[in-house]
Amino acid sequence: RARLQQLLSYLLEGSLRFPRLSKAQLHAAFSGEDYSGPFFRMFAPVLGQVRDLARSEVPGLSESVATRRTIATLSAVLFPALFSGMFAPLAVLESPRQRRAYVDALVEQLLSEATPAAQRRKQRS
Repeated sequence: RARLQQLLSYLLEGSLRFPRLSKAQLHAAFSGEDYSGPFFRMFAPVLGQVRDLARSEVPGLSESVATRRTIATLSAVLFPALFSGMFAPLAVLESPRQRRAYVDALVEQLLSEATPAAQRRKQRS
């Protein structure tokens, strides 16, 4: 859990502090659908590590659900960081405390129970 919080905080804070650097790393992908650059080569193993960490932390979490959660979590970090102006009116990522709470919520979602619907049905019966 702490490793995930650190990774997501690092990505969010770095992208917000250095938006042009982050965008430069992704320029080839944005402009020419080129995903062969150094960022993508170095980030590809991180995707698998996050997915695998989610599976190891959440009993019964399937690979496909862990993969979808990984995509959603990393997208929820990178998208507002790269397009911060779009989300500025919401005023939820302005302070370090707010960003920490945001990252904590993302980690909770990533590592939530494998089958929350089944758990709710069980509680009702």
